Amino acid sequence: DLREELKSLENELSIVGQSKYQKEAELLEKVTELKQVNSRLEKARLDNSLNNNKVNTQSEIIQVAETLQNVNESIQFMKQSIIEQKDDIQDLENINIQLKDQKHLYNMHNSQLVELKRELKNELNTYTHKIAICQKKAVLYEEKLAKLELKIA
Repeated sequence: DLREELKSLENELSIVGQSKYQKEAELLEKVTELKQVNSRLEKARLDNSLNNNKVNTQSEIIQVAETLQNVNESIQFMKQSIIEQKDDIQDLENINIQLKDQKHLYNMHNSQLVELKRELKNELNTYTHKIAICQKKAVLYEEKLAKLELKIA
């Protein structure tokens, strides 16, 4: 039963570890997307700078502003997503710590049970030895009793 509980704790530790690495991979993917968005923003700025050398129409300026606004909103959304994933990773790390603590307690209790089992086995051996001695004495007393009964008869 304790071994099954240990296996269960180890499985939970494995699941938590896998989930943690998955969240870290997702976080890395979000950072990569953020860098790509930043690159597009820089390109938009360069394009805007080149266009300043030309005669810009009002609609082009509005389009660049809308693009920058969309990029900014995307960045804000990704920042929030990254914050939430960091929180999730922290939660998983806390669960991992708790599971390790539980495993440590289990191992301590298991060690105590092994020691108790050893002590009980030693006591059982002692009592088994004492019973064997008593049985031998009983046989001797029965033999003495039989001899006495013969003398009496």
